[in-house]
Amino acid sequence: MTIRLTTVRTAEVIQRWGLSSIVVLAAVAAVLAQGAPADATEKQARAVQPAEATAPRDVGEPIMAIVSIKSQQVTIYDADGWILRAPVSTGVRGRETPAGVFSVVQKDKDHHSSLYDDAWMPNMLRITWSGIALHGGPLPGYAASHGCIRMPYGFAEKLFDKARIGMRVIIAPGDVEPVEFSHSALFVPNAEALAAAPIRAEVLTREAVEATKRADEAKSAAALAAQDAKSLTASLRKVAPLALEPVSVFVSRATRRLYVRRGFEATLEVPITIQNPEQPIGTHVFTAVARTDAGLRWTAVTIDSQDRAKDALDRITIPQDVLDSIASIALPRSSLIISDEPPNRETNYRTEFVVVLNDQPQGGLAMRRRPDDGGSRFNRWGEWYPDYGYPPQGGGQYYFYYLR
Repeated sequence: MTIRLTTVRTAEVIQRWGLSSIVVLAAVAAVLAQGAPADATEKQARAVQPAEATAPRDVGEPIMAIVSIKSQQVTIYDADGWILRAPVSTGVRGRETPAGVFSVVQKDKDHHSSLYDDAWMPNMLRITWSGIALHGGPLPGYAASHGCIRMPYGFAEKLFDKARIGMRVIIAPGDVEPVEFSHSALFVPNAEALAAAPIRAEVLTREAVEATKRADEAKSAAALAAQDAKSLTASLRKVAPLALEPVSVFVSRATRRLYVRRGFEATLEVPITIQNPEQPIGTHVFTAVARTDAGLRWTAVTIDSQDRAKDALDRITIPQDVLDSIASIALPRSSLIISDEPPNRETNYRTEFVVVLNDQPQGGLAMRRRPDDGGSRFNRWGEWYPDYGYPPQGGGQYYFYYLR
């Protein structure tokens, strides 16, 4: 659209119609906006693109990453606050990056996509087995990916070297950040439990070594005894490293159940009571960031603000024996997630909890759930499995392994 409106012509219009100059100018501005080039929004996004930054202090181990879809920015936090920031590109319309709670489940220094023509995705931190990840990539200054979170190449390499498997990744529609938080419902481990964790891990490791020796001896004695010893060895080897893993707890208003995982191992699932269960509670992530003399220091991140974080905790009643059991093994990096959502179908035996906000676009995740060939969904034993998720009111888990 071309607009030619001379000063003389403008004066005639004002005089003839008795309009104020402010009204005319507002009308002209509106027309100009309608006729603006299609990439005007993109250019504006480039102009306000977040800058890459590093905290001016000694930094600790990354505990969580928070991605803001609104600001197209990722911020990494340690126990004392933010340590790294950078611009990102999330998913385009129709292939949106899903908002929710995730964790790093795999690291691949030199990953190439099996979905998109062998595209290079260096320093990949996978957060779903169906293909959502943080990785290095081109950043045009606006959402441009197929669902992943692209980061500057150098920043992605720096984060890759620091991040560990299990690091919490929160993807929020808006701008959120962790705040210091305390509440009587949060786990308060006793001093003996915190001090005993490394010792317990050492004991379990020693028991695993001894069991291996017994297994070797049993092999020459009887095949059945060998099999029993092998099973014991495998169990102890599995339990030993878990003694140093943080515990993760998820409370779902949708299922009215509490789920516990340690590492990627599901260890407990029990029903709980939620006051006014028909009312939304929001999505909140509470994280134990460090030890204190009293036990643990916590932060809270509210992603979907229905209730305030404190109000959400006030509405939940956890059986005391369950609370005591969790508290006895809680360590720094342990977490409590509260949400209106059920565990997402992406939650499986090789993940921590995956919680997706179903009132937000998630095209980048949805398109990965149902691959073109029906045989690409396998369960943990390599067998094809139907596309089911958690039942609305709890029940058993359904495990998924997407080949990607």
